[in-house]
Amino acid sequence: MVILEAYNRDVGTGVARVGSEVMKSIETSSNDVGELIGHRRTTAKLLQVYPHDEKKDIIRIDGLIRNNVGANIGDRITIRKITSQRAEKVTVEALHPIPQIDERYLADALDTVPVTNGDNIMTFPILY
Repeated sequence: MVILEAYNRDVGTGVARVGSEVMKSIETSSNDVGELIGHRRTTAKLLQVYPHDEKKDIIRIDGLIRNNVGANIGDRITIRKITSQRAEKVTVEALHPIPQIDERYLADALDTVPVTNGDNIMTFPILY
């Protein structure tokens, strides 16, 4: 599948958009988690592309997911079905100095975003 830029509404949400035929071929449906395989492996929540993209061999992912899979716009990656598990423990390290973040906020921010060991993630801390 060829990588295209994510729709604006999907940026930072951990979503990969693919066509319904792709979902059928890998036996997944919307909101399932898929594994994206490029130079690295990462995960994303699968949603269907908008109708104007339906018959194209594309995957729409944001810059963060592209970074995590080690690929750029125009590159080809593979996608496959996986069985995801809820993490019991996640270790997070800031890439840049940030104000202290409440652990509950961080847990809520990560609750619906699929992650793989070594992935970069994005949160929007609330500053007081």
